Amino acid sequence: MPPQMGKMTNLQTLSDFILSENGDFRIKELGELQYLHGSLCMSGPENVKDVGDVLESNFKDKKYLTELILIWKGEADDSTKERDVLDAFRSHVNLKRLEIVGYRGTILPNYPSYCNLAEVCLTGLANCCLLPSFKRLGFTQRALYW
Repeated sequence: MPPQMGKMTNLQTLSDFILSENGDFRIKELGELQYLHGSLCMSGPENVKDVGDVLESNFKDKKYLTELILIWKGEADDSTKERDVLDAFRSHVNLKRLEIVGYRGTILPNYPSYCNLAEVCLTGLANCCLLPSFKRLGFTQRALYW
């Protein structure tokens, strides 16, 4: 990612965002990018050092984001931290599609504000033993698990 990407406040398209182990680019820089549109794929959420950084990225305020894909690639050292990180990615109510791949936590957080989700795709949740009820999300049309 380019240095000081957070200063590109009018950026509308950012399809892939990679969080590296060395923390060269901090996720909180996304906090200023309120005009992101469409789909955003985040690779490496297991590399988040501080859950507060995810909260500062303000996903809940990104009203033009319609699809969020979160891809875990490493092993979980701390199931509670994994859940806290995932919970911090709570997005705006306009989100239509949520995909979670390779999450290593044992429990998925509940997302009561995701009333407009049309599709949820959960893949490779090897340690997950409790899934939230997506039936409560009245508008969910399709949930895929494998």
